[in-house]
Amino acid sequence: MRKKNRIIFFSISAIILLTAVYFLSINQIFEKKRDFNILFISIDTLRADHLGSYGYHRDTSPNIDAFAEKNILFTNFFTVVPKTGPAMTSFFTGKLIQNHGVVSNDIKRDPSIITLAQLLPENYKKAAFGANVSLTAERGYSDGFDEYTIVKGSRKDLTLKAMNWLTKNSLNSKFFLWLHYLDPHGPYKPSPEFHEMYVGDRYYDSSKKVALKYSPHKGYNVNFVFGAVPRYQRLGDIDEVDYYIAQYDAEIRYIDNEIKRHISAAPL
Repeated sequence: MRKKNRIIFFSISAIILLTAVYFLSINQIFEKKRDFNILFISIDTLRADHLGSYGYHRDTSPNIDAFAEKNILFTNFFTVVPKTGPAMTSFFTGKLIQNHGVVSNDIKRDPSIITLAQLLPENYKKAAFGANVSLTAERGYSDGFDEYTIVKGSRKDLTLKAMNWLTKNSLNSKFFLWLHYLDPHGPYKPSPEFHEMYVGDRYYDSSKKVALKYSPHKGYNVNFVFGAVPRYQRLGDIDEVDYYIAQYDAEIRYIDNEIKRHISAAPL
């Protein structure tokens, strides 16, 4: 069987470093009718500086790091805005937010602005499985996909649904599969087997504290504050900065394991 060419994208969605405006010329890619399969994995609120491939001190991402070592790693790659919906719209349209108009998560994209999924050849099977409820079909994120599912179950449900789809659709046709993981979005509650992975390790400093309450002011929002843990992020009465960081890192390690499953299983 002839080896297929492959394209795999990782999108790092983060508060500081997120997805960037990076739009491929579909005509250039397919003008020679190359046999590409495309697996696009975006990871919500993942900071690049918490990955080993970008110099992080903890071993949070061995599988992503191994992939990056053998492929292309972008080091100057920034988001247009630190919001999931507008940033992903920019990624899939190649436009800045002032040009596509999606300036917040609750705005629908103008359907006259086409996306990557709509530009791919008709012989492609196209599916998307995501866990962020902001990326709804009603807001246009499903445009161009044959199947579009927001997975509201456990973390493993998203991976399972995606791998089942691949089994059924990748053998006799080209495919474009987009996976959008919500982890490590807060609140930071990793799977039990990862919960204590980094708590108390040599990088952990229990002396650093963070406020759990914030003095209200005009326009105060309990979920979006500076100088304190937002209400939805609080883990009981825990006020150790490094505990929150350790749980965040543990969620990255879990998603890194899920990514390994996709790379191993996908016929790329």
